[in-house]
Amino acid sequence: HTDAGKAHYFESLKPWLTGDTEDLSQAGAAIRLGLNEGAVKVAIHRLRHRFREVLKDEIGQTVSDRAHVDEEMHYLLEALL
Repeated sequence: HTDAGKAHYFESLKPWLTGDTEDLSQAGAAIRLGLNEGAVKVAIHRLRHRFREVLKDEIGQTVSDRAHVDEEMHYLLEALL
């Protein structure tokens, strides 16, 4: 992928990170990306997993004890919702 291709790919899948998919379908995303729906489901799963890993790493840099990362993630998600 080129950077522009990655950006288009990410922008098409980003709503599934934020939960803002009310007017979207995975089938529509598949068409936009030239993939089948199964590939989009896998891509969304991988994107969510990777996002969770990156978020945990970032939070881990802000707490004195790595054991508190999950607690901080829970607090952050509660604050966002």
